[in-house]
Amino acid sequence: MKASFSDAQSGGAGLFVFKNQWSGDHLDFRASLLGQSTTGTVDVAEDHVRLEVQLPWLLSMLANKAKALVEKQGKLMLEKPVKPSTTRS
Repeated sequence: MKASFSDAQSGGAGLFVFKNQWSGDHLDFRASLLGQSTTGTVDVAEDHVRLEVQLPWLLSMLANKAKALVEKQGKLMLEKPVKPSTTRS
C-alpha cells in the first residue's frame, strides 16, 4: 500500500499534491487537487482497510463517485497476485 500511495504522489503532474505520514499501519494524509484540499486517514488491519476522508463542500458533491472508485482501486491493490500455473500437459 505504501508504494501505491507513493505512485499517487509522484503521478500528479502538478495538478495533484499528496503528502503523507505513515506510523506503523496508520496513514495520515493531506491532498490537494485544483485548489481543493482534503485530509484523511487510512488504517490497515489484517483483514480490512479503513479509509476516512474529510471532503470540502465542492468535492463532497462527487463523494459517491469517488467512493466507488476508491472501493474498486482498493480491492485491486489488496488482492493477492495469482501465480501462473506451471503444470505441463
